[in-house]
Amino acid sequence: MKLKNRIGRILRPVFSPAIALVVTWSFSGPVSAADTVIYKSVAEDGSVVFTDEPSEGAKSFKPTELNVVPPQEHKKKPSGEMSEQAEAALKALTVRFVKIQSPVSDQTFINPVGTIPVTITTGHDGALPLGHKAQIILDGKVVSTGSGINYSVPVPHRGAHTISARVFDASGKLRARSRSVNINVIKSVVGGGN
Repeated sequence: MKLKNRIGRILRPVFSPAIALVVTWSFSGPVSAADTVIYKSVAEDGSVVFTDEPSEGAKSFKPTELNVVPPQEHKKKPSGEMSEQAEAALKALTVRFVKIQSPVSDQTFINPVGTIPVTITTGHDGALPLGHKAQIILDGKVVSTGSGINYSVPVPHRGAHTISARVFDASGKLRARSRSVNINVIKSVVGGGN
């Protein structure tokens, strides 16, 4: 008898009406809103009480159905396969080619002043992917470096010259190399010289 009283005193504070409701609810099985009637009343102290048992002066109502969305199946891709988004993102970060758009092959520059503009393309809209660098090479020597698509190279001496480009990724690995474009520079010379 003493043991029963002691257990009752220990469990009484823990076993609140809320826990009783949860325990009853979890063992009673699924209940739909269409099967349930809720009663709303106001207690003497002015608090609003909701219950499933009718009482004097309580108003009954049926709760609305819950909007439940069933879980969707996600097909797991086998390891080694990439999602289309991941593949597109990887392609966006990778330079597969570089081409000199201007000057065009066999273009001739007559008495050029200052620099010759060079434009490259890598298939990326107007820029190189983040961290990539391009080098413009004139007659085998790097004459300009940057991360854009527009460059200027110093005007070389008169004669035939080659321009090419290389692109390196963020780690410094060579990703693409262009074909060489041949250009000709003609300078009007008074009294000889270049």
